[in-house]
Amino acid sequence: MQRYNAAAGAWQLVGPAQLSAKPSGSLPGIAVGGDGHPIIAFASEDSESTMLRYNGSAWVTAGSGRLPGNVVSGRIYMAVTSSGVPLVTQNQDTMGVFKLSS
Repeated sequence: MQRYNAAAGAWQLVGPAQLSAKPSGSLPGIAVGGDGHPIIAFASEDSESTMLRYNGSAWVTAGSGRLPGNVVSGRIYMAVTSSGVPLVTQNQDTMGVFKLSS
């Protein structure tokens, strides 16, 4: 993940180039937390959903790191409440059923 640094006039990495968990083919969900740092949720290679939060210097597990259910395909959508709680919807089966996790 990268963010634009207007003062430097260039894109810069947010944390290391590689995440600790390996994303699969599902499209990730990305949101900005109340602290201004990004949160990312994605299906990992084992089809489980993983959530990581950038703490200013490294990507760390958000909560338990694993969301309930498996992601079969599709996209993960994210939002953050005004109190900073991330909400995630994800496709959990081939019928297009979505589940809200927090």
